[in-house]
Amino acid sequence: MRSDSSVARTTVETGATAAASMQDMLDRVRREGAVHSVWDLAVERISLGGMLLLRQEAELLAQLGGVRTLILHIAGEDIDARQRQLVECTWKSSYSVELRFERFCSPDYAWPSAAIGRSGFSYQFFDRVALLAAALRQRPPQLQWPSEITKQARDLISRYRGRVVAVHLKNVADQGPEQSNANQAAWAEFFARSARPGALNFVLLGSDATHSSVTAVPGIERAVDLGVPLEIQLALAGHADGFLGMASGICAAAVLSQSPYILFKHPSHHIDEMQRELGESEHFPFAGLHQQVWRRADTVDRLVRALAEISLSWAT
Repeated sequence: MRSDSSVARTTVETGATAAASMQDMLDRVRREGAVHSVWDLAVERISLGGMLLLRQEAELLAQLGGVRTLILHIAGEDIDARQRQLVECTWKSSYSVELRFERFCSPDYAWPSAAIGRSGFSYQFFDRVALLAAALRQRPPQLQWPSEITKQARDLISRYRGRVVAVHLKNVADQGPEQSNANQAAWAEFFARSARPGALNFVLLGSDATHSSVTAVPGIERAVDLGVPLEIQLALAGHADGFLGMASGICAAAVLSQSPYILFKHPSHHIDEMQRELGESEHFPFAGLHQQVWRRADTVDRLVRALAEISLSWAT
């Protein structure tokens, strides 16, 4: 198994293009008093996780450049109302944010323009976050939500007595366990063993279909059933006592936070991508204590061990 430093070096090497352009970008940021970022629809369709990562990169660049304004360019024509809403939701930040929906955007105008379109590029990769977090010596990085969103997330948590663990059970139609869909039966048994209303509560995030055997367990609630907007759910992922779930877009909100988390990724799903991101490690280079990614199936015994792992942080 490679050491953490080896994994970190691998991550930085894959982000070499971003590293080469970072100083030029920071010079531009300081001149203009703002961070310009771009999502090129011709390269990749909009995704929840990718948008959270791009926002985190912009916030880290803003910290490095000493500015408080973020400007996001959405370059392309094929954006519908749902995608626009997703952009607006994920880019709610304590920084001042301006969204610009444009047909074209100059390729050298905004972050991460130097990397876009090159082999191995994806908005959903964490290598640029790792690069910027290392420059700031920030571990882990943390999404900066507006104070009103943070307050609403904390108010939701405070309505429960005891600990609150946020959960995302990925359930994409026409996909199975090998694509990291949650094993609903395993989770139902895990919740039946672990949930204790008033002591240990689980809040399910997202709108994925959930089996009745899961929601029937006392101490389990779905955020959508409570009428919680997506942006509050995302903030909750980073402010709860912990996060458990399948590797998915929503989990990026936990990864980019100080909350302890265990993410499950089926070992046969996105093998090359996960090797690129993690090597042989079980955590991102910028991860804090009790923040791990397990490339294993989500069995009952493993879920129990995962809960035990994140609960270690409760004693500190």
